[in-house]
Amino acid sequence: MTLCAVWIRHTPAGDQELVFATDSCLSAGERWEAGVKLFELPRRDCFICFAGETNRAYPMILNLIQTINTSPALKNPQTDLLDILNHTKSLFTDLAQAIDLSELSRPDYDDARSEAQFIFGGWRWQTSEFSVWRLFYDLKQEVFTAQRYFLDDSQPVCFIGDLESDDLILELYEEVGIKDIKLDMQPLKLLINKIRDTSLPSSGIRGAPQIGKVYRSGNCKVFGILWQSSNGKPHYQGRPIVGIQNLVHQYFDPDTCELINNLPDKKPDIVKFLHNDEISFVNLCYNEVDNLKVDLNEFQRGKLHEILRQVAYEQFLTTVKIIEQTEAQP
Repeated sequence: MTLCAVWIRHTPAGDQELVFATDSCLSAGERWEAGVKLFELPRRDCFICFAGETNRAYPMILNLIQTINTSPALKNPQTDLLDILNHTKSLFTDLAQAIDLSELSRPDYDDARSEAQFIFGGWRWQTSEFSVWRLFYDLKQEVFTAQRYFLDDSQPVCFIGDLESDDLILELYEEVGIKDIKLDMQPLKLLINKIRDTSLPSSGIRGAPQIGKVYRSGNCKVFGILWQSSNGKPHYQGRPIVGIQNLVHQYFDPDTCELINNLPDKKPDIVKFLHNDEISFVNLCYNEVDNLKVDLNEFQRGKLHEILRQVAYEQFLTTVKIIEQTEAQP
């Protein structure tokens, strides 16, 4: 079973982000809670995720990635996202039509071709808006088609999976109301609740959530999460992460659905390690009493984190040199 959700997040600073979230469970006679369901594409302004049969969805997504990667036109960020959508529909239709069940004595070709559906979406710079579509196989027309989701009050989240979308929307309405909806991370909270629920019918929705964001700059980013609680291990794309890989990811707290603050609350004394422009940036991240500003955006937090990593490495090298000099003394 699967549950995928896509929505527009309204940040406290008044910005907007397109958020993708899905569980990590693959099943085909077995259950594997470490399967990738959220895919970055060779162009940085969009994501695709899937629900349904993995043996149908994976070949289609991998073909799409390879096609974009080898096509300068499709890979070009100036190419309209709508052109990528139309190419995806055509490609998926061709792949679905190529399914051959003759050796398996299975006559249900239509069922086989419709065993996977997708959410594709991202930032369209031509119209300055986020665009989201659900892709599915139309049994009557025998092609893959796309349904546009405007993510407004009537349908604030695009859901696909094994739970009824209307029921999930009603559940969301109970928390956020039905008018002038400006979502934050409530759909992620709903997804986490379904994953944690071991009772039927959602017990097959399992594994650490996978989370990605598309920004209005036309760039995307995948996030990790601590799992299964704020005291759990860091996970990324469904799998546990250990060691040095922790340095390259930002992680959500599943209990609060907020990004974990891994920055010092007090401004550190690191001036001697930095260039003037870096010093100016660090100063901007802290207020007049040297406390970390609470309204830093994700880019600012990421840049500050990178600067502090650089400082830590410089301090490490200095310590190593001192140790080497001490050991070299007679």
